[in-house]
Amino acid sequence: MTVLYFTKYTLCDYLRYKLSMHITRSVMKLMDEIPNSKSINGNFGFLHSDIELASTLNPFTHVYMFDKGFPGELHYSIAQKFNASLYVTHLISYRPPRDIIGIFQFQVEYLHQFNTSMHGKYNMIVLLPLPHI
Repeated sequence: MTVLYFTKYTLCDYLRYKLSMHITRSVMKLMDEIPNSKSINGNFGFLHSDIELASTLNPFTHVYMFDKGFPGELHYSIAQKFNASLYVTHLISYRPPRDIIGIFQFQVEYLHQFNTSMHGKYNMIVLLPLPHI
């Protein structure tokens, strides 16, 4: 599994990155504590980079966006890169599926929603990409 995390390198984005890393460490620890679960610790990479420099999200399989404050233009740009990617299997977002699918045009379908409580209450949405035609 490879996970992509991207920002535009502002202070706010750096704080999002740190929060994302905290969540990731918590999930990895939890996975190790669940009987018969497959650990993700041995096959895991995290990239903190400027998404505007990429043309696709290849070779990443999981894309995590703490995207509550992303402007619409950035969502559209990410959607184009996401939709052109061959290997991505999951999109994790904090925006409602109606926005991700209907407004920003990610080619995905809704899978599941998790309630989280960080600095306030958020819903983490897991979406799967539609098959490439």
